[in-house]
Amino acid sequence: MINVKKYLDVRGCSVVDKKGNIIGRIEDFLIDINKLKIYSFIITTKNIFPTFNLLLIRDVEKYEDVIVIKNDIYKLNQSFIKKYKYIMLQNFMDKEIIDINGKRLGALNDLIFDEFNGELKALICKRGFYEDIFEGRKIIIINEKTVFGKEKIIVDEDDIDITNIISFKNLVR
Repeated sequence: MINVKKYLDVRGCSVVDKKGNIIGRIEDFLIDINKLKIYSFIITTKNIFPTFNLLLIRDVEKYEDVIVIKNDIYKLNQSFIKKYKYIMLQNFMDKEIIDINGKRLGALNDLIFDEFNGELKALICKRGFYEDIFEGRKIIIINEKTVFGKEKIIVDEDDIDITNIISFKNLVR
């Protein structure tokens, strides 16, 4: 059974320990762009001076209204955040998505991942205001040919045929 989550649904969620103590909230994800996986979450804590912590995806007990963790989190310093900003998922949001022939498909709006092993499953692509309303957003399956580049995300043209069925056109039928 595959259990998937969307990036925007998890980002901002509160993180609690098994006793229900609030630890912080999900600020961002660290991804491995070569293995197409999420390995950890960046958590911010509510203090006078916010601190950053690392939560490994394998240490998540369950995803509900809050994220319950089973092990401790690891404290990060500000230099870590600056050094590894390029592999934080927020860095890829709104990047242009193109196929291998250079055809523009849209921009990254959200990402679907396996909640247990962190494997990236699909990209949710926004194509424009009217296209999103009348045709729905494209959902692009991620495979080994998907490339997260510095400027663009490149996908295989064979994997771009899924369209989100929730659109204005389908609602008025």
